[in-house]
Amino acid sequence: VKLSLWPRFKMVFDLHLNSLRNANVKTLWEDDIHPHYVMRRYAEFTASLIHLNVDYGDGK
Repeated sequence: VKLSLWPRFKMVFDLHLNSLRNANVKTLWEDDIHPHYVMRRYAEFTASLIHLNVDYGDGK
């Protein structure tokens, strides 16, 4: 199952990375003390990847 999901996961992850690289920081900036929703979603996504990787114990 893992091998069949990897190509799709990599494609979606690469699309997310490209969208972050191409984002205009000035248009995302709001004069607010709360985190931007994009940053919150990125943090949640990263936390879920870390949580999924805990079982493997290889540190990658």
